[in-house]
Order: sequence, then C-alpha cells, then structure tokens
Amino acid sequence: MRRDLRRPNGEANRLGYSRLLDPVLMLVIVVALGQGGCASLDPEVEQSPTVEASEQAAVKLALVEVLGVDAAAVSVAADGDTVTLGGFVANEAQRNEALAAARRVAMGKPVVDEMQVRQ
Repeated sequence: MRRDLRRPNGEANRLGYSRLLDPVLMLVIVVALGQGGCASLDPEVEQSPTVEASEQAAVKLALVEVLGVDAAAVSVAADGDTVTLGGFVANEAQRNEALAAARRVAMGKPVVDEMQVRQ
C-alpha cells in the first residue's frame, strides 16, 4: 500500500515526510543543542588552563630541540607560578641542558628539578 505524500493543498512533499515531523524535528534539535550547551558551561568540570598547557608545550618543545636530551623521558608540569621537570636523564650534562632549555622558555618562572639520572 503506497502512502500519498501530498500536502492538503495538493502539492507533493519534497522531503517525503509529513508536515507533523517538521515541528517535532525542530524540537529535538533545540533540546539536543540546549543540552550540549549546558554541559559545556558546567562550573564543576575541571579543565587545564590554557596558559599552563601552552607553557608545558613550549618547555617540551624546547627539550625536543636540545640535542642529546631524550624529551620523552622527561615530564613537564606547569603549576601556577612554577615549572617542574621530572623523569629521567642519562647524565648530569643532559640534566643541565634540560634545565637551561626549560628556563629559556619558562617566562621568568622558577624551574624545579625533580629529574633523576639513570645509572
């Protein structure tokens, strides 16, 4: 049995669904967008501040550019007014190179050394 998709005035419905679906579809879209928007404004959701994330990225990039330092083995944490380097380096020379690179890009913040020399 074939349904007649014509509107009451005799015009064919171009999209193939009844006119009743138009308001229902709009309501679903509005509710979905409203729910998504509310979740993003929830003050209880903790997000990493952009400034700290960019500082961490800058220090990590500086470590990658330093020859001889295994940047994957060194962790970087920016917490408010300090930058902390952790993880492992091969020797004291690499520790000093990593600290110098971090200090160059830390925007005047103190750099805390928590790195360990692998033995």
